[in-house]
Parts: sequence; C-alpha cells; structure tokens
Amino acid sequence: MHIFKTNDKVIVKYAGLLYNSPDWNWDSFINRETLHSEVLKDLQNISANPLLAHNLEQLCTPIAGQEIWASGVTYLRSMDARMEESKDAGGGDFYARVYSAERPEIFFKSSASRAVGPGGAFVSGKIRNGTFLSPSWCCLFAARVLLRAI
Repeated sequence: MHIFKTNDKVIVKYAGLLYNSPDWNWDSFINRETLHSEVLKDLQNISANPLLAHNLEQLCTPIAGQEIWASGVTYLRSMDARMEESKDAGGGDFYARVYSAERPEIFFKSSASRAVGPGGAFVSGKIRNGTFLSPSWCCLFAARVLLRAI
C-alpha cells in the first residue's frame, strides 16, 4: 500500500489500483489508530479510479498540521560540524552529550509549511547562518504506524 498527498486529495495505491475518498482529510487520515486495516476497510466501499494517475504528478509533502522532528546525524563529519556550531553559538558541549546519550534526542526541524516536497527545489550547501541543508530520508510516525518516505 502506498499513500500519497496532493494539494486536495489523499490517494491510496493498493494492488496496482488508485483510490480516493472525499471523506479523507490528510491529518485525520494519517493519524488513524489502525491505519492499514482501516484503509483496507475503506477500499471495500470505494471504486478504483485510474484517472487519479495524473494527480500523482503533483505530490506534496506528506505532512499537513504535523511538525518535523529529527534525531541524530549519520556521519562523524556531520557530528563534528554540529558540535563545533554548538560551541561557537555558546551551546557548550550540548551535542557531545546528545551523541553519547543512552537514548536518542530529538530536535525540532521545521513546520510543515517550510518543508519541500517530492521534486521540489531547495538550496543545498552552506547558507547564511552556517547551517547545511540536504535532502533527507524520513520516517513519519502517525498514531501507532511507521510510514517511510524518501
């Protein structure tokens, strides 16, 4: 099952077929307690619509009212850079403590309105305050479901 968000629709691709319901609102849809089973139940009452394929060319970020949070960094070089930034900004050894913590710390990254969706343009590299931007793999935790996006 694949779930897509466009400007005005939630589209589900299941078994190679595309579905949409006017009752689906992104925030309430994605935060269902048992998302997979509830969507399968919905699909029993909805006809597949091959015309939805053109909507898949206009995908949006898979978030609406949610915030974007992140945990940790992947590369040692990035860890060193974050620790240096923290020290320069008066944060002391904040990041050093994060990286050696027994459990991962999470950080607020952005509001949904500032996120760039699939195929969107963004500036990669160093920007004015010394921060580096890069595309990221992300996980969306909704209710008790883990959804993955790239």
